[in-house]
Amino acid sequence: MPLDREQLRQAGVKALQNAEQLIEEAEILYERERWPRVVFLCQIAGEELGKCFISLTAIVRIVNGTFEEDVYRKRCRTHRSKTGMTDFFESLVFSEQPLTEFLEQRKGRIERFESLKLASLYTDFVADVPVSPNELIGRELASGMLLLAQNRVKHFGLAVKPLLDRVLLESLSMEEFSRFEAEHPELLALVNRRQNL
Repeated sequence: MPLDREQLRQAGVKALQNAEQLIEEAEILYERERWPRVVFLCQIAGEELGKCFISLTAIVRIVNGTFEEDVYRKRCRTHRSKTGMTDFFESLVFSEQPLTEFLEQRKGRIERFESLKLASLYTDFVADVPVSPNELIGRELASGMLLLAQNRVKHFGLAVKPLLDRVLLESLSMEEFSRFEAEHPELLALVNRRQNL
């Protein structure tokens, strides 16, 4: 049986709740000065926020008849897709950067976040020298990542959580979606372009 609006809504709500819990755990590790793991949990919290936004856009796709469950499931299981969606949300809501610049720089940002996540968890080589996460990630980086993650959760809670309201989503009709689409064509074109990248 295919996923429905309520299942996608629950997925979004639970992803947001999990992101909040991951940040709480990162705060505990910060107090214990476990810098690399703080960064790792903050990165994973960002991916959960991406999953939350992916679930919200999937609901819109059900309404407009373009939902593909296999694409949704793949995106929810792909680290770069989730990180990219969080990056997209932040750029959409907070950036004054022109769209072309945003799209050009997006891939580099996602790659840096993915590299940082791996460096926070695994021993690796840097210029043929073995290094541990503790040698690469210190207090300053952990502090910056924790602040970023806390702000992300706060802003997602303010901007996205109300959109996951059950009554709102159950009442969304194709007519209302079409009206919104006509009023905001650039926003939906941007979301569709981002989801197809």
